[in-house]
Formats: sequence, C-alpha cells, structure tokens
Amino acid sequence: MGELWLAGRLGVVTGARRGIEAAMGADARAVAETTSALWHETRGVNLTGIFLCFRAAFAAMAASGEGRIVNIASLSGVYATERFPGLAAYNVSKYGVIGLTEAIAVEG
Repeated sequence: MGELWLAGRLGVVTGARRGIEAAMGADARAVAETTSALWHETRGVNLTGIFLCFRAAFAAMAASGEGRIVNIASLSGVYATERFPGLAAYNVSKYGVIGLTEAIAVEG
C-alpha cells in the first residue's frame, strides 16, 4: 500500500515494492519455471506501482507548477543480473522502472 504525504510544498510518496529479499526467497526460479502469476505480480508491484505513483504525482506537480520525482530501482536493473540468477521477473521489472523514469523525465 502506498502513501502520499504533503506538507505545504513538500511532498513525499512512498510505495510498496517487491524487494529482492522477497524475490530471492521462495520465488527465485529459472525463467522456464516462472509462473505467469509471479511474473505479473512482480511487474505489477515494481513497475505498475511506480507508474501509478508517477501519474498521481504529476497531477499534484501540475497543480503547483513544479516538482521533482526520485525513484530508487535496483542495481539489478542496470547491470550485474548474473549475480541474481532465478530473478528474471524482478530484474526485468527494475529495468522497466529505470526506463519509465527516463521516459517520464522527458515528458515532465
């Protein structure tokens, strides 16, 4: 569950995420063994969740005429995916967060 906190002109958005700690647990598995449910859940939390927060933040930023968005993804979204075998769904979702952040920076 996410949270939006505003105090005057300062706003902070925090969101739930499917962390690597959880992904490395029982959900770590080869791509051939990754279920559609795990794929969709991981992408839904890590990527769709960010998208929904972006969309809400953009509305607030447009109303105030300014704002900044900072995302924290994961190193596995940039490089070193070989260090995280069995986490394709997680790694792809973090690549997606980085790509979405770059795309929205151009729009914003």
